[in-house]
Amino acid sequence: MENNDSMEELLPVVAWLAQKYTGGESSSVTYERARYLMEAVIYCIEEGRKENGDFYPVCQEKPDAKKEYEFGYEKVRKKVEQTRLFYNDFIDDFNDYGNENYRDTVRKGIPGFFRYYDPRFAPQETLITMDYPTIKPINGLSGIDAIFDYVNYIGLEQKFLQKFPEEYVVDVLTAYHRCYQKVFFNLCRVVLRHILGRMILEHPKLETGLQSILKEQNREKAEEFLKGLLHQLIWQQYKKDRELETYLFYEIPDLAYELLQFGIEKVLL
Repeated sequence: MENNDSMEELLPVVAWLAQKYTGGESSSVTYERARYLMEAVIYCIEEGRKENGDFYPVCQEKPDAKKEYEFGYEKVRKKVEQTRLFYNDFIDDFNDYGNENYRDTVRKGIPGFFRYYDPRFAPQETLITMDYPTIKPINGLSGIDAIFDYVNYIGLEQKFLQKFPEEYVVDVLTAYHRCYQKVFFNLCRVVLRHILGRMILEHPKLETGLQSILKEQNREKAEEFLKGLLHQLIWQQYKKDRELETYLFYEIPDLAYELLQFGIEKVLL
């Protein structure tokens, strides 16, 4: 789709979309708008190809660009509805623990996306800044692809945090930063590190083993140690939730590095 022949194949689709954009009055739009609509067409086609490769699922021959676009557009539209369902699953019980950025992003920003997102004419637009940082960052994604992952990540973090009493989480966050309510940071990361730290200190053999790894300055061993600890936590407290475990694993590399640099007390407690 990056060569000239591919772009030429998309021009009739862009013209058709431009006509819809102008309410059927004309297929002529400004250069900037035409480029924007071309991006919309490409976004939808690529969305349709993600699960089906370069072949339209109901055709033996290579489809024309219009069919690919329409198929991808339907995939985008359905992904919006799926994301909305994910959001509705946790929002009634959502707890921001007093953090203003967390609350504003989840309760105002995400609904704003659903309100203004346009899968037909601007599917590539993300619309919101996603100011609250998740453990796994949203990199290289836009539009509903970005929001789909973002909502899922927030749901997973809520699942982790709500296993503990609210007072406990607030105490941990307050110990981390006395004005945590106004700070832009990930709450789940702080609580996860505290829990892993408590697990280590409550079992002297674990502490001894980790201290030995830190003396070696072996980052690979440190990561494996922490992954094993996290695996134990998820298996025992979260009914072997593999999706949650896989997500929280993204915290492990940074945590291992910081442990090697600063030690257990400064990083985990």
